[in-house]
Amino acid sequence: MYKIYSRPELESREILGVIDIIINKAYEEGNGETFDNKYHPYESPGETFVALWEGKPAGLISCEPSTYTGDPDVAARATRLHVLKDYRAKQIGFYLFDACYRYALDKYKVIYITHDVSSRAMNAIYQHKKKSLFKGSNDS
Repeated sequence: MYKIYSRPELESREILGVIDIIINKAYEEGNGETFDNKYHPYESPGETFVALWEGKPAGLISCEPSTYTGDPDVAARATRLHVLKDYRAKQIGFYLFDACYRYALDKYKVIYITHDVSSRAMNAIYQHKKKSLFKGSNDS
């Protein structure tokens, strides 16, 4: 089963380094540009959430004050999502997005999701060219 942790929770358990493990694996899986020169796992504003599956690193997401909209005190964005390949069929990304939502609920008026437009997998999902592995999940 999965468990979602924030940076302070990881730090209190002395496992903050799991963030680095996920980022390094993201590079290995071809998604390192998500983090290049844009994100520092320990110093970026906002909050980082990590998913562990049965105690093993499974994915992460960052909830950051929005710099793109010019109102970082009003809007936050859920970004830098990466679920490791071995855990993608477990739908962990939804739980990571939910953690961002709950974090932003009393801090911001708006939260939105961003992704890299050159990400073929994410674009295939948005264009309905990629189907979920779960029966009924694509039914409208």
